Amino acid sequence: MKYIMIETAGHVDHGKTSLVQAVSGKNTDTLPEEKKRGMTIETGFTSFKLNEEIIAIIADVPGHENFISNMLMGSCFADIIYLLVDSKEGIMPQTVEHIKIISHLSPNAIVIAVISKIDLVDCERIEELKRDIHSFLVKENIKKFYIQCFSAISNSGLKEIFDLTEKIAISIERTRDIRPFRMSIARVFSLKGIGTVVTGYPFLGEVNLNSKLELLPLRKICTVKNIQVAGYNLKNVSIGTTIALNLRNISKNDIKIGYTLADINSFELKIKAIANFKIDDSISEFKSGKYIFFSGTFKNIVKVKVLNSKQEIVVFFKDKVVCEEGDKFILRSINPQKTVGFGIINKTFIEHDSIKEKKKSEIVKLDDSIKNKFIKILQKYSSCGISLGNLEKEIYMPSNKFKYYIKLLRDEQILKVFNNFVLLKSDYDSIKNKFIKILKEKKICGLSDIRELIFGGRHFLISLLEEFDREGITIRTENGRILK
Repeated sequence: MKYIMIETAGHVDHGKTSLVQAVSGKNTDTLPEEKKRGMTIETGFTSFKLNEEIIAIIADVPGHENFISNMLMGSCFADIIYLLVDSKEGIMPQTVEHIKIISHLSPNAIVIAVISKIDLVDCERIEELKRDIHSFLVKENIKKFYIQCFSAISNSGLKEIFDLTEKIAISIERTRDIRPFRMSIARVFSLKGIGTVVTGYPFLGEVNLNSKLELLPLRKICTVKNIQVAGYNLKNVSIGTTIALNLRNISKNDIKIGYTLADINSFELKIKAIANFKIDDSISEFKSGKYIFFSGTFKNIVKVKVLNSKQEIVVFFKDKVVCEEGDKFILRSINPQKTVGFGIINKTFIEHDSIKEKKKSEIVKLDDSIKNKFIKILQKYSSCGISLGNLEKEIYMPSNKFKYYIKLLRDEQILKVFNNFVLLKSDYDSIKNKFIKILKEKKICGLSDIRELIFGGRHFLISLLEEFDREGITIRTENGRILK
């Protein structure tokens, strides 16, 4: 069974929940306050079968600006976005903010823009709005989108939206992610007779029944008692969906939204990070200070130092956090709350106590000889890459030292690590530049084109293409990759 993630987006009261109910047959507004106010406050989840092989999971997010943090939680993980635009009101402030967030956090997500409440306007207004939406999405750098119409009164347009969703879902490729498991926690609760349950979004890897995981930043160990996706019990699950884990040996009181579940000893806690940063067009002045930091389900106030170029910032975390190179985030001002800009982490820092510093200095003494050993081995794999596991076997050193040197050589821009594969950074850059050149000539490329540049198995080549996507160089479409 394949699972895909759909997220709604759009201004308040533009019909997101009505569309979800029509598509899935379920109402995601379950809180008494939501029913009373007639608006979504918490992100609601539901699922439905697109066909016998694909289940769609929908995150119905709030449209009101006061609940933007709930919308941010799932934006990193969406395959498809249902963008609702009221036929009478048109594009509104939250329509714009949601799409800017999606463009940054989910650049490969396919947008289905749905003009809602079409029974309230004439055909001329619908055609006008189609043109407005097209121009708006192009301006916001949304590469792949469709525009549909829908009435919650008559269900006009529902079949077309369903069929289009199924067509897109069929085209989405899923590959096994062999990196260490990492999941951002979105909810935590306890059920009588069952125990502690968390839900969230896997960033990396896969989790198996009876796996032992580490709760970060507390470093508490727990065991996976059960795994559920869309109500189905599973033996293992990977990225690409929201999941529920029933945990043993841990209390719900230990867990907070934004905490991380991960494979044991796979991630270090960070105290600060350097990031590339793009200021939002609406911001006239951006300076050092305190901001609200959003990444995955993690939300906290951080100190930010703006560097000279203003395209790079230093983020100082109040507490130690899980934060890795390549993580995307949003900064919002504190009062009034407004999106300030969008960032990608490019370097992280851990806090060393005296014992750790001593161990570090002992390892560094071997630096030159070990560095040369890494380079010599990787030169043999310049045309096909090598997995981290196989590289560790060839290097033949204790696992803790191997992991340390991998980080050291990454920081020095000698290695490029992506989805558990390794290349010399110079080899990676050469492949990337050649692929960009081919893309400029052909406009669209796929696996066969990358095979002309480098050998390797399908999983390695797909991982390479996905890394180009993650770096913002390319965007995946139904027919291949295009330049962003």
